[in-house]
Amino acid sequence: MNKLKLFSAVIFLGLSLVFLQVCAPMASLEAGKARPMTLIRLMPENVMSAGAIEINRLSEIESLRRFMDKSGPKDRYDEFLAATGIDPLKDVHLVVFGSTAGLDQKNPDFMVIINLKHDPAKTSSAIRNFVPDLTEEMYRDVLCLTGFPPLKKSGIELKPMVAFLDGSNVVAGGTAAVKSVIDVFRKEAPPMAANSRLSSIIKKIDGSPLAWSASLIPAELVTGVIASYPALKIIEGLQGMALSFDYQNRTAIVQIIASGGTEQQNKDLAGTLTGLKMLGASSLSGQPAIADLVNSIEISSGRDYVRIYASQTEDDITKLKGEAASLMESLGPYLDFEKLGKN
Repeated sequence: MNKLKLFSAVIFLGLSLVFLQVCAPMASLEAGKARPMTLIRLMPENVMSAGAIEINRLSEIESLRRFMDKSGPKDRYDEFLAATGIDPLKDVHLVVFGSTAGLDQKNPDFMVIINLKHDPAKTSSAIRNFVPDLTEEMYRDVLCLTGFPPLKKSGIELKPMVAFLDGSNVVAGGTAAVKSVIDVFRKEAPPMAANSRLSSIIKKIDGSPLAWSASLIPAELVTGVIASYPALKIIEGLQGMALSFDYQNRTAIVQIIASGGTEQQNKDLAGTLTGLKMLGASSLSGQPAIADLVNSIEISSGRDYVRIYASQTEDDITKLKGEAASLMESLGPYLDFEKLGKN
């Protein structure tokens, strides 16, 4: 009898969890409320890379604010605002992007979802002013604009499309990619969350950085690199990469995550990178700021990853710019390939 009660309780709990999952409201897609992962989940499961930029946080970066105050950038910024009615740093909250191509660039197609506060009718009109003779069509009850000039790369031609998912989200990209986002939005296709390999790489990114990207690396690409450069056998377990950038308290934080491999492979890779870091720092005695940056890089490894972490304040970055310019000037004669070719 006790076993029967326990079995009934387990079944009831399972059904309750399923019911709560099905009935739970979808995370907000509204501008200013949507989060990066909410929008990323609108992408299809066949994406090989994905990323996000929190545009509304860019104004926190002092150097960017100073740059935008200069006459040239400010003039172009004001022209865009006047033409579209959209203030990029105030009205655009998030931009997420994805691609169906890996680092080998096979089967390329891309999608960009822009989360913003705007009037869709005015935005559509502004796009038409930039690109006349566009055609409207409906796909799963979503308004789409077609007729843009095709994009050609490496012998592949993509036909761009723009779609207005709702009052806060605009999707742009290749026609097939945009339609696949609409399919997910209308719950007619599985989302990126079904892609466990890419999802696992994204989960390794610490915190909520201002910008990040993650990509799967095809096994055949790694194999080909090692075949050409046997010394790089140390990367044979590599399955994906993630890069993130954050800005907090006037400090820029960068992380690079190499995903995949066994715990021992990752330990060996971290050890090799640490050795290269020490060698690089020792050769930069004439550039103390750059040497300090190299020395400050933290390299660690775990069961299925290698993490590289670096942070620099705005003041440190200013010093780095000066030393980098001086270093490039001193290397000038060695980088003048045209002159070297004549010698």
